[in-house]
Amino acid sequence: MRNTISLLFASAFLACSFFAEAARPINGTTTFTTTSATLIASGTASGPGGLTAVNVEGFNFNLTTASGATMKIEVWDGFVGTGNGVAFYESTSTINPPITGITLKSNDGARFDFASIGINATNSSSGDATVTITGLNSSGNPVSGATFTGTASAVTLSTFSVSSNPAFKAIYGVRITSSDMNYVFLDNINLANVGSTLPVTWMDFRAIRQEQNILLNWSTATEQNTKEFTVQQSTNRINWNTIGTLKAAGNSQAIRQYSFVHTSPNNDANYYRLAQADLDGQITYSKTLLIKLSDKQQGLSVYPNPVQNGRLVVQLEKAATIQIINSSGVVVLRKQLEAT
Repeated sequence: MRNTISLLFASAFLACSFFAEAARPINGTTTFTTTSATLIASGTASGPGGLTAVNVEGFNFNLTTASGATMKIEVWDGFVGTGNGVAFYESTSTINPPITGITLKSNDGARFDFASIGINATNSSSGDATVTITGLNSSGNPVSGATFTGTASAVTLSTFSVSSNPAFKAIYGVRITSSDMNYVFLDNINLANVGSTLPVTWMDFRAIRQEQNILLNWSTATEQNTKEFTVQQSTNRINWNTIGTLKAAGNSQAIRQYSFVHTSPNNDANYYRLAQADLDGQITYSKTLLIKLSDKQQGLSVYPNPVQNGRLVVQLEKAATIQIINSSGVVVLRKQLEAT
């Protein structure tokens, strides 16, 4: 006699709450046209703290210099012919101390994909300045591979595009540095996925019994700044044990396949999950799987979850009749399937 297996797909209910949220940059290009041309911050920018301008159209800007001269962070209206922008300069125009760095972050600490920025800058000879753009993690440290160096014009706005570099995705900040720079004007900052980028796009996660072992297979569609996958097992879904660690791809836009064999599973219930850590210490978890080594009828695997491109895969160790039931309890599909 064939087994009959029912798959219940329940509808999801969305609970909404309304609360005041700190401002954050927009998804798209910020041109600072909604901010009046005005002084934002003024003071000493030397030392570890530097000088900070808070929440300028969702950005926090931090300026550091090697000198104790009084610096200004100011919104200027159309200075280089492109509309408003944020200027960083010495207030008397006589000392012109070197700027050691400018950092921009989201005001509410959100991560984002950094695409491009416009920079107008001068060196100590009033000529073009060579600048380096570096992506930062949540601790303010450089992200591996997230760096770009180019020349910023002294008279016009130069566009620096890093959208083709996946290391600039899912970062928490950008730092602009130069060996010789004493004035900077920033405009046209383009971001994507502000506050919503996840380090991993999961495709599927499966557990398959292989005699007295359990094979775990999973795959990812994209990875951004991923460090490693920790395989965790539990018998009660409360207490979790680490049974293995695999190195992640780091940054990838291609499908990546991973596998791990648990050679000493519990004879009854085995729960499995993956803890994915990214380079800045953030951790996300996969769905949880249950497989029973003692259950001879076990062997159902359904993926991907959620369904992608209208495709659902059902794997069986033994032939069975499956039913798919919608959230109203109606059988929408009944089909006999052979093993595997």
